[in-house]
Amino acid sequence: MSVESAAARPSVTAEELAALPDPDRYELVNGMQSRALIILLGSAMLPLQTQDTDAGRRRLPHYDFTVRPGWHDADPVAVAQMLRSACDELMQYFPNRRFRPIAVAFRPQGSPQMFYEGGPRGRHTTDVIRLTARSRFWCQYIYQFAHEHCHILHNADLPYPHEAGWFPESLSEMASWFVLRALSERWGREPPFPGWESFAPELHRYVEPMLHDVALPEGVTPAAWYAEHREAMRADPVNRRLNAVVAALLLPWFEEQPGHWEALTWLFHRRAPLRGRLLSFADVLAEWEYHCPPRHKPLVRRIAEAFGVGEPGGA
Repeated sequence: MSVESAAARPSVTAEELAALPDPDRYELVNGMQSRALIILLGSAMLPLQTQDTDAGRRRLPHYDFTVRPGWHDADPVAVAQMLRSACDELMQYFPNRRFRPIAVAFRPQGSPQMFYEGGPRGRHTTDVIRLTARSRFWCQYIYQFAHEHCHILHNADLPYPHEAGWFPESLSEMASWFVLRALSERWGREPPFPGWESFAPELHRYVEPMLHDVALPEGVTPAAWYAEHREAMRADPVNRRLNAVVAALLLPWFEEQPGHWEALTWLFHRRAPLRGRLLSFADVLAEWEYHCPPRHKPLVRRIAEAFGVGEPGGA
């Protein structure tokens, strides 16, 4: 993995900083703040070691996090610190899990995507997240990153076949909304840079139209909705409109009990006799409940009951 040396990066002038619109401005008031900025400029080109900035309130796992250079019309310092903040927002719910190194890079064309480096899928050494967000559209960076990060959390590298590809896509959409809304609260108290607290409400506002557009009509249950759209989701697991409806159904449960994010650790795990079998959504949930610890089984049962797929072998 090649990483550009911090020394090779041109320095940022005070004039360039002053030209950034609020809240993307870094204040250079005294020597101490100037030295802090230089350290951050260097760290943007190197692996960022996670640190628990909320001592006593949350525990983060140790993981290597690298933001690679080459972003389109965006300051790499802002990108690096912002994405690390977004990453930690979900990582706090996996304090004991071991992760491969995560690298984030700019993708000039196509869609945001997960890539695997250093070996075949499942035996690779590095999870690489490539984003298409550019310039200063900070909400879009977080939205795209959290979606792809969720694919790491729910074990997208496991190769076992199933008919529920729409479910992890919906979880990942929900992760984007969850992280944006959570960071809206956190940045109001602990912004990644001085002055960014004024931007925090924009994160929440970015999500609200999406949630409003996909709410179920009054009187329609999740089970009835799923029965109507089940075949469409099987045929097209990345139907964003349908994924968003599922995401909106799941979001309140994870916001009420965010500790349930840890349950994704066991999603798509399989007992050996089932590893080559094409599983239905009901079967996937049954295996998930079997493998996850007792503290998370109620969540899986709640999902199965809500979608009306309580029995293995069902749809």
